[in-house]
Formats: sequence, C-alpha cells, structure tokens
Amino acid sequence: MGKFATGDYVKVEFKHETSGESEWMWQRPTFTRVYEKFRAMAVKSSPSERVLVHLEGLLPELETIYKDIHSHPELSMQEERTAGAAADRLRGVGYEVTTGVGKTGVVGALRKGEGPTVMLRADMDALPVQEATGLPYASKITATDSTGKLVPVMHACGHDMHVTWLIGASKLFAKSRDAWKGN
Repeated sequence: MGKFATGDYVKVEFKHETSGESEWMWQRPTFTRVYEKFRAMAVKSSPSERVLVHLEGLLPELETIYKDIHSHPELSMQEERTAGAAADRLRGVGYEVTTGVGKTGVVGALRKGEGPTVMLRADMDALPVQEATGLPYASKITATDSTGKLVPVMHACGHDMHVTWLIGASKLFAKSRDAWKGN
C-alpha cells in the first residue's frame, strides 16, 4: 500500500492480494475508513478473511486490555501480572499454556492437525520512565529496579500494544479453527 499526502487528504492505494489490481481512493486518513476498505478487500481476495471475521467484535475487549496493561506496566523480568493476564486469556480460548519460560515468559500452543507452524511473539516489559501523557489510564506505577532503586514505570515503547495484538491474534486463530490446520 502506498500513501501520498495532499493537504488534508491522503491518496491511498489498495492492492488486491490475489489479482494484483490496484484501486486508489482519496480520503481523510481515519482508522475506520482504512479498516473498512481493507476489510472489504479481504472478503474479495484473501483466505485470511475467515480468520479476521471476528476482529471487529474483539476491538472493544482489546481496547480494555490495552488500557489495563498500559496502566499496570512492569519492568523487565518482573512481568508477573502481564504474563498472568496473557496466560489466562490464552487458556480461556483453548491454548495449551506453559508459564515461567525464561522467568516470566508465556508460551501458548493451539494445534489442529498436521500443517505449518505459526509463531507469534510479543514483548511485555516496560521502561523506568515517568509517564507524563495525561491519559486517564496513564501509569502511576513505581517499582524496584535491578539495582534496588525505586523508579517510575511506563509503557513508553509499545509493548502494551504488543501484548494486546498478540492476545487479539490468538483469539482470532482460536475462534476460526475451521479456517486453518497445523500448529
């Protein structure tokens, strides 16, 4: 997909995966418009639509998960709460779950016969940084770092979103078992 800015609008190219045909449209760059267009194209051109069909229904839950993880950051090797939340959500949709991998890591396996293996990975740790975003779900957390110093903690590099999309993708695979096979 290519984007070319022109004033308030963006010319967006949508390329069909199977046919290779391009379609252009001018629009304000909003998430909703881009999402709707990609969704419509997925129906026409992609077997992934059978997996993505449940995405829209997950968005409110994923936003709640994101805000919770963002407001409860944990330093590296201290991600007990975040790891627990990820493990619980994986178990809740049928994954075999192993915890404590490398101390706080979580591995979930969803199997359905012979076939390719898909692996997804997300970082969970936050940084020793004071959050000053003013968001209603901003972190107010402090923690003891590896040197014994009490530090403020926030998700300043997107790992809160990593965990959120991983939970979302895992749920999509679990809800669409009829669309794939493998590990």
